[in-house]
Amino acid sequence: MGEAVTIRIHKYDHAKGVGAVFVTGSGLAPVRCHRDFSKTQQLLDVPGLEHCLPRSVKPAGMRYCSDQDQLLLDAKVSYLAVELVLKPSPCPAVLLEEGSRNDLLSHSAWVWDATGCTGSGGPPSRAPFCFTGSKMGEIVTIRVNSFDNASSTGSVHVSGSGLAPVKCQRSFSKAQQLITVDKLADCLPATVKPESMKYCSDQNQVLLNAHVGIVPVQMALIPSPCAPHLMEDKKNKWCCFG
Repeated sequence: MGEAVTIRIHKYDHAKGVGAVFVTGSGLAPVRCHRDFSKTQQLLDVPGLEHCLPRSVKPAGMRYCSDQDQLLLDAKVSYLAVELVLKPSPCPAVLLEEGSRNDLLSHSAWVWDATGCTGSGGPPSRAPFCFTGSKMGEIVTIRVNSFDNASSTGSVHVSGSGLAPVKCQRSFSKAQQLITVDKLADCLPATVKPESMKYCSDQNQVLLNAHVGIVPVQMALIPSPCAPHLMEDKKNKWCCFG
């Protein structure tokens, strides 16, 4: 329902049944906080969990299902009862470097324009490499497969998850900051209408300008490790705890 949640369990005492978690989320409202927790049978008690979630989301309970190795978060989104299933996944770099502000969650809070986009140089020449960003319930990753500085052309693999998953391969060309990706609209959900894409070489980030419904937004895609499923397309391995 437009929300992506990741929980990092960074310590747990089996004897006492207590530990600590780091909760992050992105979507209609980004969240990020640290909480202690205790476990009784399947039930996980995370005091103050409601303060980690958007105001429209009211948690009712959280359970760890050891046979399935997954977490079940029961909540109400407005008046609708939902169950969010969190499955094991590699911890993103942002969860391993809590002091960093150049991360996906801080960028997902930008609704209008980025603070700056300067430089018209080319992206790193050694491919593949990836950029990832989040906005309004959508997470988009672009893997640059190749780029020729002489002709300013290359190819990208676009993947996304959120309200509607996407995955496609496209060629692109670059003129100054402007990046033109062939038929990019076909790679995005029907509600997302791309307008332009720029590469800001001084900030080493990609800015995607689009309309989500009638709302104009700007998604900042920042450098990120390429997930295994983006490096092994033929195996089609889609992962993920969140």
